[in-house]
Order: sequence, then C-alpha cells, then structure tokens
Amino acid sequence: MFKNGYDELSFYLRKLDYGSCDLQKTLLLTWTIDSSGEMIDIDAPALEGECKSRIIAQLAKFPRWSPARLNGIPVCFAMKVKQFLKSG
Repeated sequence: MFKNGYDELSFYLRKLDYGSCDLQKTLLLTWTIDSSGEMIDIDAPALEGECKSRIIAQLAKFPRWSPARLNGIPVCFAMKVKQFLKSG
C-alpha cells in the first residue's frame, strides 16, 4: 500500500514532470515493491533515453510503501499503472 492509499499515489503520479518528452495519451509505468517497501525494477517501457531516465529518476524518489504480505511475511509485489496524460 502506498502511504495513504491510491488517492495519494494518484497525487504523486500527477506531479511527475515529463519535460519536453513527446508522449501518447497514456503511459504504462511498472515497478516492483520489494519486501522492505522500496520501489525497484522501475520502468516506463514505451519510453527511451532522456525521457525514460527522467521518469524513472522521479519514481525512484517516491516515498517507501507498506510491502505486500503473504501469511504475515513481507513479499515483493509487481505493479503496473497506466498513467493517463493531459492533452495539450
């Protein structure tokens, strides 16, 4: 779980700075939450170069998550989020 839930995650995602990247209407973002709550294996598969690096660097600074648990034990959990971008 992200800090205070999905609404707060949405807030952080809306604040991402895409700079001058030429983006489509949606952007797939993927990452794994490790057993300590850190975001790892962050990716924006459709992006390349500077744009990809820019987004990954910002996501890497997100606050720590509460890790998923299986039978009470923290485990890794893969996330996929489709980010809907504003037009214009």
